[in-house]
Amino acid sequence: MLGERHYCGVLPMLKLFAPLLSLLLLWPMPSQAMEDLVGQLVSQLGVTQTQAQGGVGALLASAQPHLASETQAQLAQVIPAMETLMGQGGRLLAESEEANGTAGLLGTVMGQSGGALMGLSDAFASLGLSPQMVASFSRILLDYVNQQGGQALRQQLESALF
Repeated sequence: MLGERHYCGVLPMLKLFAPLLSLLLLWPMPSQAMEDLVGQLVSQLGVTQTQAQGGVGALLASAQPHLASETQAQLAQVIPAMETLMGQGGRLLAESEEANGTAGLLGTVMGQSGGALMGLSDAFASLGLSPQMVASFSRILLDYVNQQGGQALRQQLESALF
């Protein structure tokens, strides 16, 4: 009898908290959102998780100087692990520029976008990826941002990248 009474008191409490529990279970966690983007890159392009994180990080780090702080904040909500990814990508870009200096030289000759593309190609090469993968990664990243943050945010990122 005592156990039955205790059980009956739990049922109304579960009904009371059920909406909150379901909300918590459905709420995307930052690492889950990063895994969604990285998972798309891995499954669609056949790259490793390390290559996916490094490549998307290099793209984000390359775009960062051309993004308004408000746009960066919006992207951080869409890609919660953006700071971590940009840190990885920024190191890749710096290492590739340091190794051969071509991005800086090309940037002076062709303008910033030429230098950025060369830097991205070098960063991707350091991950064992071909330069053509820059376009594939960009497409998936932009589609992801469009789905999660809308077309306006996608366009802002796209103009910062290219």
